[in-house]
Amino acid sequence: MTALGVRLLEVTRPAGIPLIVNDRAVVASAIGAEGLHLGQDDLPIAEARRLVTSGTLIGKSTHSLEQALAAEREGADYLGYGPLFGTPTKPDYAPVGLGGIRDVIARTRIPVICIGGIDAATVQQVVEAGAGRIAVVRAVCASPDAEAASRTLKEALTGPLP
Repeated sequence: MTALGVRLLEVTRPAGIPLIVNDRAVVASAIGAEGLHLGQDDLPIAEARRLVTSGTLIGKSTHSLEQALAAEREGADYLGYGPLFGTPTKPDYAPVGLGGIRDVIARTRIPVICIGGIDAATVQQVVEAGAGRIAVVRAVCASPDAEAASRTLKEALTGPLP
């Protein structure tokens, strides 16, 4: 994983894109990644902070307002909130739906990134529910045209690109 992370950094750094490592604090630290993302069952944020370099962003997956508030108190720099819809990348998680987005955003002071089943068909609903940030996997990686898929999602969040 460390070797793969180093190769990814060779692509992401020159493009100005932060590399966020999922779950693996030791890997994030070893390669000097810009961020680390933790799930509910991963290391506590305080322990992860001891393993990564100073200034590394740490995010936490949350599935409810209570978890979002707890992650913020724990010291998360940002929250992942979802899955909003059913998704093959997290088949064991029940969708949280769109109803809690505004509440999580209003009650926390850190960025909230919505995730889970978001694609070109659902992104407008997500935006209308209050989201301003999203993360996707399948919507881009499973698309025959990743650039067009990315553009469509970005435009739903920010308007037409130049």
